[in-house]
Formats: sequence, structure tokens, C-alpha cells
Amino acid sequence: RHGPSTALAAFHVLDGLHFESMTVSNNFHNTWNFSFQSTNLFQDVTGPTNGEFQIVVNHPGFPTANFQNDESTQDSLNAVTVKLKDLHSGKAVLVLQAGFTLSGMVTDEYGYHVAGAKVSVGRFFPKNDGVVTESDGSFVRKALPAGENFITITADGFAPQRIPVQMTSNTPPLAVQLKPGAVLRLRIVDQNASPIVSARAAAQGWQGPNTLDWAALADSGGRIVWNSAPLEPFSVSVLKDGYFSSRNNIVPADGQEHTIILHPQLTVVGLVTDAVTKQPIPSFKAIPGSERLGAAYGANGQFELTFTEYSQPLTVRIEADGYDPATSRPLDDRANPLTCNFTLRKQKLEEAIQGIVLLPDGNAGAGVSVTLCPTEHGVDLHEGKFTKMNAAITTETDLNGHFFFAAGSSARAVVAVHQEGIGSVPITASNRSVSIRLQPWGRIEGTLRFKSRPNADQQIALWEPPLGGRPTTLNLAYTTKTDEQGKFTFDQAPPGHFDLYLVKGSGPQIPVEVRAGETAVVQMGGSGGNISGRLVAPHSVSLGNWNKQLLFADLQTKLPGKIRQYYQSEEGRNLLRAVSTYSLDVHPDGTFKVEEVPPGDYVLRGQLSDIAVDLSMRVMGHIIGTFQKDVHVPQAGGDQSIEKIDLGTIMVQTWNQ
Repeated sequence: RHGPSTALAAFHVLDGLHFESMTVSNNFHNTWNFSFQSTNLFQDVTGPTNGEFQIVVNHPGFPTANFQNDESTQDSLNAVTVKLKDLHSGKAVLVLQAGFTLSGMVTDEYGYHVAGAKVSVGRFFPKNDGVVTESDGSFVRKALPAGENFITITADGFAPQRIPVQMTSNTPPLAVQLKPGAVLRLRIVDQNASPIVSARAAAQGWQGPNTLDWAALADSGGRIVWNSAPLEPFSVSVLKDGYFSSRNNIVPADGQEHTIILHPQLTVVGLVTDAVTKQPIPSFKAIPGSERLGAAYGANGQFELTFTEYSQPLTVRIEADGYDPATSRPLDDRANPLTCNFTLRKQKLEEAIQGIVLLPDGNAGAGVSVTLCPTEHGVDLHEGKFTKMNAAITTETDLNGHFFFAAGSSARAVVAVHQEGIGSVPITASNRSVSIRLQPWGRIEGTLRFKSRPNADQQIALWEPPLGGRPTTLNLAYTTKTDEQGKFTFDQAPPGHFDLYLVKGSGPQIPVEVRAGETAVVQMGGSGGNISGRLVAPHSVSLGNWNKQLLFADLQTKLPGKIRQYYQSEEGRNLLRAVSTYSLDVHPDGTFKVEEVPPGDYVLRGQLSDIAVDLSMRVMGHIIGTFQKDVHVPQAGGDQSIEKIDLGTIMVQTWNQ
């Protein structure tokens, strides 16, 4: 978006073999496919490249390799970073890593082989390159990447299974036993109970979002039957042209017919005029809802806008250069089409948000990215750059460091980022002309020193937790991986109070303070106590699996008194920022452990649900039990020793609302 009109990408792919194909995709879902020359040198004009693209290399003998450049604002999982300047100069070298082979056997619950079952690989939507089991139920899946992955097994008449595997050179064969599938029956109708033919239903969430590849079309009666549905809770989306999308429908696959009603899409038409002259405004944008997706462009005062997503409240926002924006009242979708007229008043200069950005040395900052922080959430930041940029709320400073936002009455802060630092100031009704002095970026150097699990190749994330229910200013998309020694770094970290945590598996969530221009040194694990015990349910509660029915279970730094009182002073808020949290590793039988907790006083706490919990789909049920216990971790005898603390049995108390 900010680069030249064309750019040259050139690189070598090395493995000693000839490669046939490659995909380049940008972060706006545009894709280019290419063929390699015999020298494995690829060279082509790919259009504008300011860093917002990725390179995916596919070869049947290797795991799919994902490469992102160092100018990308997206944080792609398991992507290898290459320098954009090397891609432009033809010096980039993309190295493919050898993969591993996974074998296994698929049977039914009686031990009979299941032939024709599909075995797919992928953290999200399983790819279409899965293998099919042989007549004896066996399968072999080659070229899998090292590390954690997910295997999804589907077969007609059986419930799908999703199994995490850790791929190494000695990963054992999988023995998968499928159970009969649940039966999902849907009927898709309109608001008059008439069937909607060819409405498309698809699995949306099951053990995470976008993990299951299933879709079906409604028949002439609007009905869909699926006899291979999951046994666990899952959600379904239903789409049909001319109707609002219906998403996150959690319907039980119990053999009973469940009805989903689709409502006709809402079309809004109207006239936009100047409040004083009463003349039509020549050009403007009509924007549906707060997500700002699917805007329509109006001309000569007239617009037509169609809502495709049903997200309350349904509102229309009109934006035009030189005018204050206007937002409609919540719309009644029963009237279709709906007429909604607007009168806009010209903006007053004193109501604009404007100011100057100064670099850390006090000089004017030219070319600094400046964005408005909305009232309801923070701005997205990734390694010193804004992400999800929206032209309506983001600008750049001029040569003198000045910036100007004609519209921004709902902003609560202005945030500026530059390669030299970051700064923000609050916005109020009386303070709309501001000066921002950038603070130099900070840095984090950390080390994992767990004694009971691997420290290498672990993904660490940095985030800013909300304090006292107030929205944060920054939504950090900062992740990194540890090296072979367990060391990790975060460069260009904003100054402030944040938390570090492991992306995968149970582990600590520890606070870290980043100071401008300084390096914060942290250590995760390596000393403290290994805590164990067993949760016991009251006699009135029946449990199937402890680790599936826990809403949460953790160990947290103990604070005297009620937490609410700490929000009332900066001293109290600093105490809250220093709180560490350790998630419990709870087994199905209720036994638990939490490892390498530093000395101190903690509270062990948790809540129990009446059903299997799936937070990704907001399936939480009702609280039926709670537990809480004070825990003291003493100083260990030496630097290398770990104190073992057995808490014994902890009785869960029946929940009384």
C-alpha cells in the first residue's frame, strides 16, 4: 500500500531437488502461483510489495514451508522470516526442512478395521491432501513438520476425532478407535417457517475454530441430516444468498430436528445532504455496523447499503470529507428495504484531533504512523508497527511532524509509532490538540529454565492485561520462540506493564515491566516448588472428565483483601501488575500439578461447570462447584533444588449463587 507500483521478488529454494510450484499470497487474500525455472531461481513481478505478503512452498517430499518477510505486520504461526531487501535483490535463500512420517491404524470400537477413513493434518481446517486408510485400516502420512500438529480422522458413520501429536524422529504409530457418529438434523426456514432450499450449513467450531471440513446443502424441505457429527459440542454456520448469515449455532447432534431461522438481508437506502445548504453531498461512505465491513460508496447524496452479517445493533455510519460523521439509531430489520436519511454538518476546526509528534531527541518526527484508539478497544501492534490499519483512523505525520484527524470524536487516545519509539496521549472533549513525545522502544531478554520439560522451540507471547475492567490501549501481537538454550527476545517492545506466557500447554503467566530504552531480563521456571494434589467433587456432583469440565483452575499470587480495592490507587495497581498466574495441569481423574512456582504466597482456585467446557465456542454451562486454598511455597534448599508440595485432596464446594 505504501510501496512502488511494482516490485521484483527473486530467490533460490535449496534442497538439491527440482521444485515445480510455489504460492505467494498477501495479507489481503490475493494469491499468485508460479513455476520454477530449472535452476530453482524464481523471478517475477508480483505487484506492489510493501511487506504484506507471504511465500508458501509446496513439494510432496517436504512439509509445506511458510516464509514471511521482516516487513510483514502479520505474525504467522511457524513462519520463517526472510529479509524483504534480500527478496527484492534476488539474494534470499529459502531452505526446506526434512519432515517426519506418521503411521497408524484406524478401527471401530469393536476393533474392526475402518477402510476409507480420511486422515488429515492441520491446526485449523484440515487440508485436502489427507490420506485414506487402506483395507486393513492402516495409513501412512509423510512429510510432516517437526513439533506439535493435529491429526483429524473422519469416516462416514463415525464421529470425527482430533488428536494432537508431537512429531519427532521416534513418534510412535497412532492407534485410533472411532465411535459411531452422532446424528445432526437441521431444518433451515425463513421467518414465515417456509423451507429455504440449498441453504449451506457448515461446521464452524469444534475443539477450536475452523477445525472440521464439513458442509451440506438443504434439500427441498430445507432439511439436512449428518450421521457423522462430533460427539462433543460444536457450532454450525448457515449461509444463503439474500439472507443474513447465521453463525455460531450450537445445536446438539441428538437425532432430533433443530430449526434455524434465516432472516432476509437488510437493504438500506437514503439521501445524505448538507445540514445548512440542504444540497446532496457529492461523495461519501456508508458503513454497516462497528466492524466497518462491506462499506458502500454514495454519490450525489444517494446510497444503497446491504447488511449481510446480523450483528446487533444494526446501524449505518456516514462519513464524508469535511463533515462530521453521523450514525443512525439501531435499525429495525423487519422493514426491508429501509429508508434512512442523513444531514451532515461541516466539521469545525476546533473539534478536529490534531497535533505534533516529536522523536525521543525532541526533533519533529516526519513519516510517523499515527492512529486513533477507539473507546471500546485498543489498537493492534506487532513488532513496532500497527496492524489492521484502517485509512479512516490512521495517518502519517508530515515533514514537520504534524498530523490531523478531521473525524475522531469517539477516540480516547492517539497512539504514534516509529522505528525510534512509541507514544500516546489521551483525548478528551477539551483536549484535542496534543503533542506526543516518543519514548524509545524497550527490549526483553528471557530464558526458559524448566527442569521437567523442554525449553527449546517454545512459543512465548507478550500481552497487556486489562486492569480494573478498563480497555487496554495496545493489543499486542508479539510472539517469539526460544532457541536451543531456551533463550528468547522481544525487540521493539513498548514501555509499560505486560505479561509473558507460554502459547501452548500449561505454564506460568508472569509480569514484566518494560522501560523506555532499557532491556528487561526475565526468567521463567528453574526454581521454586512443584505442587500436586487431587480435586474431589461433592457427592451431589457427577463428573465425566475433570479437565474438560473446569471453567478455570490456576494458582495466583495472593493479595490481602478484595482485589477491587487495589484499583483505587497507583500503588494498588502496581501490586496487581506484579501478580503471577500459573495454570493447573488437571488430569481426567482430578489429580493436578503445577510446576516450578517461585517462593511466595498463592491462592489455588477454580470453578467447575455442569457440562464439557469449550471456551472457543463460548460453551460454559453453569457453575456447580468452586474451590480455593491458600498455598505457601518456601525457599528451596539450593539453586538447583525443587521443593515438592503435596496438597492432598481438595474438596470442591457446591456453588451457591
